[in-house]
Order: sequence, then structure tokens, then C-alpha cells
Amino acid sequence: MKRVLAMIVSVALCGAVLYGLWKVLIEGRGPRTVYQVQGTCPPCTSGWAMNNHGEVAGVITVQPENGAGEPSTHASVWAPGVETTDLGTFGGTESQAQDINDAGQVVGIADLPQVQTSNPFTGPTSDGFIWGRDVGMQRMTPLVGIREIEGISPVGINNRGQVVGCATFRRQEGYHAFFWDPQDGIENLGTLGGKYSCAVDLNDRGQVIGNSDMPGSTAESVPHAFLWEAGKGMQDLGTLGGVRSYARAINNAGQIVGSSTTVDGALHAFLWEDASAITDLGTLGGKSSSAMGINEAGLVVGDSSLPGDLKSRPFLWDTVAGMRDLHDLIDPEDALGKRVILKLPRRINNRGQILVDGEVPAEMRENSVILSPVQKP
Repeated sequence: MKRVLAMIVSVALCGAVLYGLWKVLIEGRGPRTVYQVQGTCPPCTSGWAMNNHGEVAGVITVQPENGAGEPSTHASVWAPGVETTDLGTFGGTESQAQDINDAGQVVGIADLPQVQTSNPFTGPTSDGFIWGRDVGMQRMTPLVGIREIEGISPVGINNRGQVVGCATFRRQEGYHAFFWDPQDGIENLGTLGGKYSCAVDLNDRGQVIGNSDMPGSTAESVPHAFLWEAGKGMQDLGTLGGVRSYARAINNAGQIVGSSTTVDGALHAFLWEDASAITDLGTLGGKSSSAMGINEAGLVVGDSSLPGDLKSRPFLWDTVAGMRDLHDLIDPEDALGKRVILKLPRRINNRGQILVDGEVPAEMRENSVILSPVQKP
């Protein structure tokens, strides 16, 4: 009787396996994610950052009003289907946006009016800014305390309006990473022992990442990626066995991505997670790669060289599929996607949209491109 039951169970299991294989062959593997080019920004020279609404902060090319002279670049905000907003300057020639949060606040740097004087030192020629739709462009130096700061360059802003970047503080050699809170003011984050440091991103928990010179750095900078937290200070994230590492982005889970040199001197993309060692994300077959952005789902974007190292490609990385060439994930039915050559990815937001530098050879132009994920059977 036991043999008969065992045989029945075995037949049933085989039948289930065969049925599963039949479903895969007949019905496919279920929905798959592909990417479509949602929009390009013809006025944009480059997009540097994107929020979770798909708004892009970067720069646009501005022609002189009288038609004479060289064009300049201005900080801008753009989204598909929305007219590009020129954020202007502080009266000078150029400006550049660095980051944008979900409220549409933008940080960057802008030129001040040129001062005609015979004095070789005329004071600062630019200042960091924070821009909002209701208040316009505000100078950062007066906001953070002009007595403490000689120069400031904001790089990142979170959804709480906190700002990070690098600044030169009075009575200090070199520039240091800073953290600024609208209520609590500015804090000098120091370094990992060298003269220079700069913060590049922060999350909504107030965790700050950046890069700092190591002790003994002289003519040739030897930076390491760092994580700074209030009450804990600056933590060295280490390397992948080489001498340098560079942090690029952090999500609200505290996952950090960037790039680091390996033992053999190659540059590889990395992922760092709380209380774990730094992880090598590999390459697309070449010697080098670099991670540029990460979202809350842990999806990572960056670029990597291909076998032979003559070309590089943008990549999407996840824990299941690993590193994949973004070109291979473009919807084959997307007409615009067929015309665009994707270059360096900048950010990936929580909707899965990817901001990429793109080139449209047929139109001889380079633009920022937003890729949006869609589900296909």
C-alpha cells in the first residue's frame, strides 16, 4: 500500500512539474519590465538630479539678449510636458543646479555681479543658492551665517530642506563638508584626517555621505568615501582593496553606492550597507564601472566599460539579475528609444524612472533623457 501511495505522489509531482513547464512555454514568464523614453529636454545641456515626481534640475544654454557674445548656462528645472524654468543668477553670468527635492526646492551655485576694480581681490564671485517656486533664488551665505563662511557650494538637499555640500570656514585650511538645517544652522563635518572633504548627498534621516582626504594626503589627493551621522561623526567606508573610494548616493535605508579602486587599480561600482562590508558590483565585462544613483527599492544605476574597454554603457543593477546594460532593457517597440544613445545615468527615483545623458545622432544633439519603466507581457 505504501508503494502505491508513493507512486501516486511521484506521478502527481511529475505532473505538476510538467504543467509548470507547459505554462512557462505557452504563457511565458509573466510581465517583464522594459523602459520607454518618456521625454528629452531639448534646451537642457545636462540634467544633474531628479526627484520622485520626475522633475529634473540641471542647466540650460542661454543665448545673449542682443545676439552678441558667447552663450551662458543657467540653472534650470524641467519635466516632460512642462516648460523649462530658467532659475537665473544673482546678477552674474552663469549658474548651475545640483539637486532637487520632492517639494521642488533646488540647490546649486550662481554667479554674483561682476565688480570692475583694480583690486586683484574683489571678494567672492559666486555663491551657493537655494531656490523655491515661492521665494525664487536665495543666497546661501547669509542664510547659514555670513560670519562663519567664506564660500559655500551646496550639492544635495533632502525632503526636510536640509542641505549638504562643502564650504570654506574662517580660520580653516582647505574646504570641509557641511550639514545645514534651516532651524539648527550649519555644522562643519570635518574630515577623515586630511585637509579637504565634501558632502555629496543625504537622505531624509539626515545621514550624510561624501568624500574626504585621508591623513598624509599631499599633492595627490587620496579620498575615501564617508558616512556621517549626528552623534556618531564621520565613518570611513573603506575601499574594494585599492587606495581610493568615492560615494555618490544614499537612500533612506542607508544603502550607499559609489566607486572604488580594487587591488589591481581598476575602478569598480560598490554598494555599502549598514554593518556590512563594501560590496563589489562588478562590471559589464570591462575593467571599470561606477555607480551613480540608488532608489528605495535598492535599484542601482551607473556606467561600466564593455569587454575590451573601448566602450562604456549605462547599467541597471539589482540583487536578482545583477548588472545589465540599459540598452538591452529599452522597449523594442519604443520609436524614440531606437533613436537615442544612452550615456551616463545620473539618478533613479522611487518610481523607477532613470535620468540619463542621451544623444540623438540623427538630430545632432545631446539631451537629458528620462526612462520610465513599463510592464510588458
